[in-house]
Amino acid sequence: MKFQLVVLGDELLQGKTKDANTFWLAKFLFSKGFSLGSGCMIGDNISDIASQFQKSIEENDVTFVTGGLGATNDDLTKFALESAFNLPMEFSQTSFDYADKAYKRYNKSIDENHPYAQMPKGVEFFYNQAGIAPGIMYQKGKNLIICMPGVPSEFQGMIEEDVWPWLEKGLVAHKGCFKKTISIQTKALPEETIFLRKYPDLWEQISSFGRLSSLPHILGVTISVNLEAASEKDLQKKEEGFLAFIKGHEISEYIWQIGDLSIQQYIVKLLTQKKLTLAVSESCTGGLISHHITNVPGASSVYLGSVTSYANTTKEGVLGVKPQSLKKHGAVSECVAEEMATGVRQNLGADIGISTTGIAGPTGGSEEKPVGTIFICVNTKDQSTQKTYQFPGNRIQLKHRFATAALFALLDVLEQI
Repeated sequence: MKFQLVVLGDELLQGKTKDANTFWLAKFLFSKGFSLGSGCMIGDNISDIASQFQKSIEENDVTFVTGGLGATNDDLTKFALESAFNLPMEFSQTSFDYADKAYKRYNKSIDENHPYAQMPKGVEFFYNQAGIAPGIMYQKGKNLIICMPGVPSEFQGMIEEDVWPWLEKGLVAHKGCFKKTISIQTKALPEETIFLRKYPDLWEQISSFGRLSSLPHILGVTISVNLEAASEKDLQKKEEGFLAFIKGHEISEYIWQIGDLSIQQYIVKLLTQKKLTLAVSESCTGGLISHHITNVPGASSVYLGSVTSYANTTKEGVLGVKPQSLKKHGAVSECVAEEMATGVRQNLGADIGISTTGIAGPTGGSEEKPVGTIFICVNTKDQSTQKTYQFPGNRIQLKHRFATAALFALLDVLEQI
């Protein structure tokens, strides 16, 4: 199956907003065993959009389109469909009903002269459960153009709830072909080190089970393999064979998860399973660790809170860091990191405390402690575990690397409890 995404809107090309839908769709299709073959971005010009539609439907099985479905003058998608495929405009009862139903969620109604009531002849529609504008589908032969709003919550919701279930019943469901994607999450080794230096045969070995892809992250790599088989039984056997291989390989030392959870989701899962609570004290990361943790649904059952102890007075007054420790070792030190982690754990009554103190730059570094230095401590009632790193990058990059390193340090401790 060939999939394409066409993104519409002057606001994207002018840098007024970001395109979040390409990233999401690529990830969504990958999770279903497919890939996004191509994508393009076009401004609000009927001729340009119509030309792209004509090209897209000839070259792709399914073309997804985002944007241009509103009721204002710059919403041109339906008019581009009209122009590209000679589809005269007519009143559509289905589109009118969908739009009217959506408006009624906001205690409003529309009449039959509303723009959503006039649609190209011969198209079909998807109801928009998160917004107002209906999705539009045009089919030529076996190929499809499916147009949805550009608002990410609406685009993503329509695909998950309506469009993809419909596709699976028809074009996407290949009889006799069963698929599954397995993702391996690694830590501590860069992608190049894994495949070119440490395990040069690994790519070929994994590829014998299915199509392989590799995606580097901060301090880790996602290795994914797409398995295919003629029956569910054969697919299960292939999956068991792959898992046996990967668990028996030396790379398993660096695998922290077989699955698709983010590091923060995985940590919340482990804390929940082990019935442990967490408190966080951040200096150089400025609350970023807490941000990651609290993005996870259900985190409130394990996460007690945090102290962003940026100033030394906060470290002393709130966390109980000793003045002599700050004077002798400096705020960025192993000693202060431990006292921060211990203080936040004890003050908040948590099972685990974690702290970060470092130098994100661009100033403040020294020969002994250059910019990019981070001290991390994970403290429990039984022990303190220290990690020290020196990372490259600018201030924003370093904050993200510091926070990710802290989460992996926390994971190392959790796996031992």
